Amino acid sequence: MKIIELSIILTSKLGKTLAKYEVTWEEWQDVRAWAILNGYSDLANVGEGRGPKHPVTNVSWYNALKWCNAKSEKENLTPVYQSNVSGITYRMGEINPVTRSSANGYRLPSESEWEWAARGGRASAKYPWGNPYLSNAKGCLLANFKPHRGNYDADGYEYTAPANAYSANDYGLYNMAGNVAEWCEDAFVENANGNDPNNFDL
Repeated sequence: MKIIELSIILTSKLGKTLAKYEVTWEEWQDVRAWAILNGYSDLANVGEGRGPKHPVTNVSWYNALKWCNAKSEKENLTPVYQSNVSGITYRMGEINPVTRSSANGYRLPSESEWEWAARGGRASAKYPWGNPYLSNAKGCLLANFKPHRGNYDADGYEYTAPANAYSANDYGLYNMAGNVAEWCEDAFVENANGNDPNNFDL
């Protein structure tokens, strides 16, 4: 399976991999155009982007799941999300779909998969780049954060940054801290890391 950030995971005989970049506006539009012609009419006019290489924004969790299924079908992979246990592919509406564990298509990462990937192999570091600082020695921000209230273009981008704008983490993944919020497959739990003494705020 592949996962979306929208981040995407592909599970195959080789195992799971997280997409290197956030789903770009260009990629979203390409899959969406195919999807609308193939039974995913809910995706019409869904999503926005600041440019073709910027991440897609304003996508609901339900539409992210449907887009994963559409991308899977477009690439002749088995969709992960089903409308029910009888195997009907989830294409319409807002339901909590059933996950087909044997599927080899795209899916959202679980929260723990995403956090593991975002940390980039640095289990005790606050940020994926390993140090507690938000900028490098030259004063350049290390991610698309909005660290100072009202100073939204301090990092060079008033809104989102291109999906490859900052250095990759140690796993080769880009923008795992900052830029856009990511959807995960499982439910949001506000205090999921409440027992973590480091209280990471990625």
